[in-house]
Amino acid sequence: MESWNKKNTFHSLVNEVMHKLVSVHLIKPKDRIGNLILAGHSGGYRVMAHILENGNVPVSEVILFDALFANRDEFMNWLTASKHHRFIDLYTDHGGTLDETKLMMKQVNDANLPEDSLEEANVTPSVIRNHRIVFIHTPHEHNFIIQHPDNFKLFIRNSPFLKKRK
Repeated sequence: MESWNKKNTFHSLVNEVMHKLVSVHLIKPKDRIGNLILAGHSGGYRVMAHILENGNVPVSEVILFDALFANRDEFMNWLTASKHHRFIDLYTDHGGTLDETKLMMKQVNDANLPEDSLEEANVTPSVIRNHRIVFIHTPHEHNFIIQHPDNFKLFIRNSPFLKKRK
C-alpha cells in the first residue's frame, strides 16, 4: 500500500492498463482516458486519497462506501480543485466513519460548497445525477452497504460522467 504514496504510481498503472486494452483490441491506440471514477469500501479510502494526491491522473468522481476514516484533507483538496469534481459518501453509525463524515460535512459547509445530506431511503437517481457532493446516512451495516441495496449500481448508473456513446 505504501507505493500509492509515490508520485505517478497510479498514472503508471493506468497507462499499463490502457496498453493492455489496446493489445487485446478492446480500444484503439488513439483512445484516451475519459472520466475516471474511484469507488471504494472501508480501508479503500487510503489508496484513493493517495491517488488523488499523487496519482497524476484526473479523477472526476469519488464514491466512498463507509470509508471516510481519515485523509479528509486530501479529499477536500481534490473537491475544491474543481467545481466539476463529484463526491459521494455513504456512511453508517457503527462502521467507524460517522465522526469523520460529520467533520467533513462541516468542512464542506465552511467552504461554501453545495452539498446534500440525506437518509439512504430518500436517495433517488435524480439526487445522484444532480448533486455534486452527497452525504448519505444508511441504517445498514458496514459490510452490506454496497449491495444491499445495490448502491453501487445506483451511483454508477446515474453518474453524469458515464454516458452511453451514440
